[in-house]
Amino acid sequence: MKPSSTKVVVAIAGAALALMLVNVAIFSFHFGVSELRVILAELLTASVLAYAVWAARAHGWRLVAAAFLPLFAIRYVNTLDEGMFYINLPASMVVGGMVLGLLSSAVVAAVLVWLMGKMRAAGQEAAPPRPARSAGAWLWRFAAGDFAYVFLYFAAGLCVVPFTKDFYAQFALPTPGAIVLMQVFRGLIYMGAVLPIARMIPDRRHVALTLGLALAILGGAVPLLPDNPLMPGKIRLAHTIEIGVSNFIFGVVLAYLFSPRAAPVKARALTEGHPVTT
Repeated sequence: MKPSSTKVVVAIAGAALALMLVNVAIFSFHFGVSELRVILAELLTASVLAYAVWAARAHGWRLVAAAFLPLFAIRYVNTLDEGMFYINLPASMVVGGMVLGLLSSAVVAAVLVWLMGKMRAAGQEAAPPRPARSAGAWLWRFAAGDFAYVFLYFAAGLCVVPFTKDFYAQFALPTPGAIVLMQVFRGLIYMGAVLPIARMIPDRRHVALTLGLALAILGGAVPLLPDNPLMPGKIRLAHTIEIGVSNFIFGVVLAYLFSPRAAPVKARALTEGHPVTT
């Protein structure tokens, strides 16, 4: 049984509040324009994860772990590693961000699952059985997904070069070969982060929307929405559009690569032991 709309709204508010309390505890808030952007970013984060938890046929700590992974890996790991790679973020900032992300992601995932009433198995539908795949079938899907990510990354990046080239001229950028290898690595992180929750969602349409929104918002809009001293607003806006579009398409591609097509109604009813009327 899906959580009610009231539970979903309460869960989003509770998770966003938990994230904001972390910001209050660590950073000084003056409730200006920048802080309003932080609040919006946390509401977006909570909303994306709440949709994933709502759509998943799972419960308990298994669902908490599956909700934790995309938040931690997309918003923190794959954002901080690129900052370190391109604009030389200091190691202390990267390590601090990882620790903060680890703690806040765990808390938020648990709060969402608990407030949406999915910590216990009672009333929850079991996840449908997934078709067995050979090692070769998994391998070509991961290879195709990684290729899609790298292709979309460079295609979108080329579109924003006219708006960002002057900013990056001040940095010693890595070689093209190193950039390609870095994006291959980041594509694998993205896939590993979203596949556990994707395999808990039976409807491919919900999988596509879950992955597209998670990758676009957690990987693009949320990290770039608040002000920061490292990147001007116009550069953040360009990257938000770039990452948002390419990552959303990447999420849809992953849904079609890894999520099986929904079974016909009659076959599904027979599988689940329900009578079928014709």
